[in-house]
Amino acid sequence: MIKVLLFAELSEQANASELELDVVGQTIAQLKEILAHDFPNMSISNGTMIAVNEEYALDEQVINKGDVIALIPPVSGG
Repeated sequence: MIKVLLFAELSEQANASELELDVVGQTIAQLKEILAHDFPNMSISNGTMIAVNEEYALDEQVINKGDVIALIPPVSGG
């Protein structure tokens, strides 16, 4: 199981600040598809940053056992 941390509106949309998912061996792109399917109210946009073990990750990155993934929505303001 992998810990997925959710921030700002993503945590509100999922009604949780973190999730435990069985996605070892899958890619970040596949994780996005799983989240879109399991949490249709969660809006993961192209501006959403994804970090694995506190380093930004690309869609092709494979998720390993023990990884901690953070989903960070785009920030706006002025």
